[in-house]
Order: sequence, then structure tokens, then C-alpha cells
Amino acid sequence: MKHLGLPLSNFLEQFKNNPDTFEVTLMVPKLDLLSELALLLIEEYPSGSCIFSHHSKINFGVGAIQNSRFNLQTKRYLSHESLKILHVTRKEILLLLGFFKKLVYLGAPHRDRFIFLGEDQILREFFTADIISSLKYKFGITVTGTLYKDPAIYNAGQMETSSGYPLFERNMNNLPGRSLKISAYPNPPFFYVDKERNFGGAYYNMLFHVGVKHNFTLNIDYRTPKGSGFYKNGIWNGMTGDVYYRRANVGMFMGLTVERFEIMDMVYVQPAIVRFMTRQPERRVNSMAVFYPFKPLTWLTILLGHIGSSIMLYVILSVKKYRNSLDQAICIPYQSTLSQGFDDRLPIEGRFLVAIFLLYMIVISTGYQSDLVSWLALPTLENIPGDFPTLDKRPDYKVIFNYHSGTSYHYFNNARSGFIKNIRQRFILEPDIQKCVAKAALEKRTICISWGPVITRAVLSNLTLPGPFQPMVSFCEPAVSFPEGYAFQRNSIFRDSFELLAKFWRDSGLIPRWDSEVYGRFRSKGKMWLKSQKSSELYSKLVDQWRIYLGTVRPFTFANVISAFAVLMGGIILAASLFAGEIYLKMSLF
Repeated sequence: MKHLGLPLSNFLEQFKNNPDTFEVTLMVPKLDLLSELALLLIEEYPSGSCIFSHHSKINFGVGAIQNSRFNLQTKRYLSHESLKILHVTRKEILLLLGFFKKLVYLGAPHRDRFIFLGEDQILREFFTADIISSLKYKFGITVTGTLYKDPAIYNAGQMETSSGYPLFERNMNNLPGRSLKISAYPNPPFFYVDKERNFGGAYYNMLFHVGVKHNFTLNIDYRTPKGSGFYKNGIWNGMTGDVYYRRANVGMFMGLTVERFEIMDMVYVQPAIVRFMTRQPERRVNSMAVFYPFKPLTWLTILLGHIGSSIMLYVILSVKKYRNSLDQAICIPYQSTLSQGFDDRLPIEGRFLVAIFLLYMIVISTGYQSDLVSWLALPTLENIPGDFPTLDKRPDYKVIFNYHSGTSYHYFNNARSGFIKNIRQRFILEPDIQKCVAKAALEKRTICISWGPVITRAVLSNLTLPGPFQPMVSFCEPAVSFPEGYAFQRNSIFRDSFELLAKFWRDSGLIPRWDSEVYGRFRSKGKMWLKSQKSSELYSKLVDQWRIYLGTVRPFTFANVISAFAVLMGGIILAASLFAGEIYLKMSLF
């Protein structure tokens, strides 16, 4: 056994400069299977305790740190890493494989280091087991001193011999040679599949180009998953279920929720927002436009000015014993307001007061007439909700939700209070995003809720007229932002490798560029499709909207002057009532 101690001693020597990194665990059936030199090296190793087993059966006890799995879930970091040294015998090989099946699900196969000791033939058979390939850091030492390590390029789990002891730190990127199973739900611009089955989208492009650079292939399942997935009837479905139940290594794009946080790991790529869109606000002619040039307080001040001027004029005319003083005190300010002439045979005090009132009315009427033109000619915009709190206060709006059983629906469905819960109760579920945006763009007081990029893509592909036209829609402020990225199995051996690469694509500017390419692709196809639909109701309504929006000078309609007619009719009714009253009084006197 002397050959076994030398390579083990060389390996452990490397960690003496960093004594707090590893917890060393020795798991062997019998102590006498290792040379005294190897045991001394382990005992002298300065990082924590060495645990020895005197049993022929390996005991799977709790590690050096209690509740480590609980700490991992709550604190989201590993409190330690361990170096486990195990002896592999023909008798114990099945037991060890069973142990590693549990470890891959419950332990830290992406962080723990493993050294396997045993005979050459037994180790080679042991390393061919599929579950052993799920350990990221491992190598073997035979009784003859031969070293087995992972090759630089993965080869179906086969190990290669090494002339010197391997360093675990050189195996940080374990992607070369792998064939990764990808679960992907087609949802542009994240990921799409065209009619020729060509793939595209920012999330696919990232995986593809990284795969070319680092020599791994993609096996994409885009038919099975229906949405990103949620928990229902005791199981996870969609891409979440594929990753959690280990049918896939990677979920193409997924938002991180509290529930998913406990069952999978994620490499963050970008934030994902949930928002709604609706049609642009209509331009409306307000029938009360003749009253808009002044605020209500201004109108009240003008009215009080008239009343005050009439009272002062009446006092002056009464003192001077002017005939019909009451009639003149009422009519002169009224006639001056309407730029009409009046009897100027007034006392000098009365003429002075009327001159001041005329100056007052010139300023008031000039401002009114100037502002009235804009209120009559320029229509007002419809008041539409611009965010979710405002939408909650608008029960007249129909709320259509683009349902694809994913993160956004889960967020609304689990709301316990507030405007999010109130809006959820008004949901009309629509799985087809094209129908959702079409209804929101064409129907009055209707909105469509979905992911921001998904709504943008659907609008561009369905509501863009041929030519230099932009879709006539309005987007709201986001309701919530989720961290979004690639999902991995809990403690996946691939996550750390992707995390090393993610820092490059996150800040490269490639994601917005790829998104814009997808938007441009769908915009071009949408224009061609809409051009072929000239006889459809959708095309006619969009054209009508554009004509109204682009129209500049238009003749007045009755709505522009209806308030003026209302004032006229009110005056006629008032005059007729006064005239009828006078007749009645005169007849009653006789």
C-alpha cells in the first residue's frame, strides 16, 4: 500500500496553505487498508477533524456542521466544503453508489471534493456509473499509485490517467464535451422556433455561442414544456418540473419566485417586468369647451365683478335720480361684456365707472377669446390608466391576462391583499398573446397583461401597418420585476460554470441587440401579414385609428358648439319665463 500514500500525501500538501477551506472525511471499511503514511498525513492535515469509520458498512451520518441543508436553503451559501476520501471495494460498490444517489439530490455534489481509493479494475468500473459523473470534483488513486482524473473534455464519464496529482481548481469549467438537456418553452423574444425549426432568441443565442466556444452541445426539448411551470396537484409542471425532476439540466428562461427558490438554482441574466398595454387615448371634443378658458374660481370672480359693478352703478344712478336706474344698472355691464353699445347719457360718475368696467372687460374678453380657439380646435385626450394602482380604481376596464401558467400568473394568483389581488379577481384568461393585444388595442377600456418583452413582440407582429407607422398602443408602468435567467437543478455541477460565463454576456450589450433583432423580424413579418389582411376588420380599424390620429384641420361638429347652444337655449327659456311672468302680473292687476 505504499504507492497509495505518496500521491495522497502530495495532494493533501496543497491545502496546507489554506487550512480553513476543507473538512476532511475519511470513509473506509477498515483502517488497515491504508498505509500508515497516508493516515499520518490525514491526521496532520490542519483543517478540521478527520472522521474514521471502523465498520464494514458505511454510516451516512450528519456532517460536521449541523443542519447544513437547512442553512443552505435559508442563507443561500455553503458554510464549508469537504474533502471526502473513500475506499471502493467490490463488496461496498453498490452501497457507495446508493450513497451518491442520495448525495446528488441532498448534498453538495458541485462543491465537495472526492478521492476514491481502490484497485485499478474496481475504480474503472466504479467511475463508469452514471451517478458518479454527477460529481464535479473527483479523482481516484489505485493501490499501484495510478491516478485517474476527469478529462479536460467530458467523454461519457470515462476517466483518464494522470502522471501527476490533479488540482481540483483546474476543473471549474466542466462544460466541454457535455450534451446538455434543455427544457425550453417557445416564447419570443426569449426563445422561438420558426417554421423551418430554426431556433432563435437571446436565451438560445447565449447558450449556442457559449456552446461553440466551450465545446458542448444542446439537446432542446421545446414540445413538452407548457410554460415556465407552477405547482399544481402535488407536482411541478412546465420547465420547472423538467428541471426539478431532473428530466433536463437547464431551464431555458425562468423567473425566480419564492417557491422556486427552494427547489432549484439560477444564473441571473436580466430583470423581467410584468406590465399591461391598452389602446392609445382617444382624442375627444369636449362639449363644455366654452367654459374651459377659465377655472371655476375665475368664473366666480368675473361674476362677482359684474354684480359689484351693477350695484355701484345702481347707487350712482339712484343718487342722481336717473330714470330706469335699475334697468340701466343691469343692462350696461351686460352690454359692455358683449361689446354692445349703450345709452351714454349718464352722470359723469357713472361714465367713469363704466369706463373702468370696459377696461376690465377688454382684458377678460381678449384672454377668453384667444384661449377659446385652442379649446374648440384641439381635442382633449381620453383619461387612461398608466399603472396598476390606477387600473385598480378603474372598474370600467376589462382586464385580459395572457395566461401561460408561469411566474407572472403565480405572482398575481398568490397576492393576499392590495391592488394586485383586486386586479386578479377581474382576470379574463387568454393563452394567445396575439388575441390579447388585439383586443386591448381595438376594444375600448380593455387592457392586456403579460411580460414586457412578450407584449412588445406581439404588438409589433400584429398591430404594425405597412409603411413608417408605429403601433397605436400605450404601455403602463411595470407591476413587478423578477430576476430571470437559466434554471438549474439544485446544487447542479453546471451552475458554477455558467455563473463564470454569465458575467460576460450580462454586460456585453448582446441581449438588447438580440431582442431588437427578434423584434425587427416579427415587425417585418407582421407588416407583410397585415398587408394581406386589407379586407379584415382588424386592418380597417387600425387604418381608421391612424386617419383620426394624423388628421390636422377638421370642420367643427355639433359637439364643438353644443355648450354654446345650451347657453342660448337657457337664455331663451329664461327670457320666455320672465316675459310670461310680466304678462301674468299685468293681467292680474286688471
